[in-house]
Amino acid sequence: MADLGTGPWQWAVESRCPTFCLTFTRRTTPEAVLRAYRVDPDLAALRTQAESGGLLPRGGGGSLLRVGMAAADWVFCYESLEPEGIKPSVMARLSRGTGTETVRVFKGSDGLRTLEHYRDGPRAESVELSAALTVRGEGPHLFSPVLRQRLDEQPEFAGRGPSVLLVGMDTVGRYVGGVLDQQALQGPLLTAFLPDADREPLRRRPGPARSGAAASPGRLLGVLPPRPEDHDGEHG
Repeated sequence: MADLGTGPWQWAVESRCPTFCLTFTRRTTPEAVLRAYRVDPDLAALRTQAESGGLLPRGGGGSLLRVGMAAADWVFCYESLEPEGIKPSVMARLSRGTGTETVRVFKGSDGLRTLEHYRDGPRAESVELSAALTVRGEGPHLFSPVLRQRLDEQPEFAGRGPSVLLVGMDTVGRYVGGVLDQQALQGPLLTAFLPDADREPLRRRPGPARSGAAASPGRLLGVLPPRPEDHDGEHG
């Protein structure tokens, strides 16, 4: 296993990132991703991380969405405040559609770290990124077998939460075929702010699917080795 402690995902375990939600959605556009979060793409603009701070209200609250291309066929959305992407309704909208899927990694300030995979709307797999690697979901389970194998190969990682998170991030990156490093996060990304007043309740039922525009702003990120084998043969 590569030295993940000095790799492109290192930012994920640093103290300056106590909470984040990162989604990767296949066969979509940045505009469609924003619509899945109930944000009008016309209200978004390319902003650096420093420039994005000007969108935040003084009293706090809301969610800052930063969207870009992770690979030729994948769009990411990064949230670092009060994540909207943890809601099943948002994940269902992101992943709904023939051949569409969304992978999400969440890191909470309370120590909870999860990896979830949605396909065509429903949740297929949920993995708690801890020593136990608790797995839920109807399947197919694509990520947990790979995670178990990688942790078995390097048992020193298995009992350390931050290390398991890094292995999870790296596994997702291999599946997507790209990485999201600190430089990309700090650079210009399609950015919008979702105020608390426009956020939906956590348990609200998923809304209807919405189609996205054809444009795809953002740059392709670095390429990683092939993703884990898809046992149902959908990925070519």
